[in-house]
Amino acid sequence: MKEAHAKGYRSRAAFKLLQIQNQFKILQQKQKVLDLGCAPGGWAQVASQYGGQVTGIDLLEMDEISGVNFIQQDFSTWQSSEMFDLILSDMAPNTTGNSTVDH
Repeated sequence: MKEAHAKGYRSRAAFKLLQIQNQFKILQQKQKVLDLGCAPGGWAQVASQYGGQVTGIDLLEMDEISGVNFIQQDFSTWQSSEMFDLILSDMAPNTTGNSTVDH
């Protein structure tokens, strides 16, 4: 986490997307990108740096990121007529701490 903050990223997850980008070049300028489960914003932050139009959606609050349109809502009930070039998600379900249930 310290390295992420030192480099100006919101979370360590930013490094995962940067690694994917370095290997597969999935982010391109002028893309419309949808980031599902975007909070705290590491992936949305990286995607916006590549010049795309980023929409992030999450149940949790998220501080504003320049170039990112954030929607606080359950993505499963969200409706949009907008088409996206790329959909990202680094979501994980909430856990209870009970390994039998969480498994």
